[in-house]
Amino acid sequence: MVRARPRSSRPTSKSAYARLVGQLFSVTGSLEQADDVVQEAFIRALDRWPRIQACDVPSRHGRP
Repeated sequence: MVRARPRSSRPTSKSAYARLVGQLFSVTGSLEQADDVVQEAFIRALDRWPRIQACDVPSRHGRP
């Protein structure tokens, strides 16, 4: 049985969004491009949310 972490210990999408934009800015050199890429990733994640939510650590979904 997988237990959900208390809500207070879950990473928020707002903090994940900011972290990802920052990481991608260092790759793309463009804040606008980084923001677009992260928005697209969040849209794709939303389409797959039931599958992602079932993971123990949803933020690791899709990583090797």
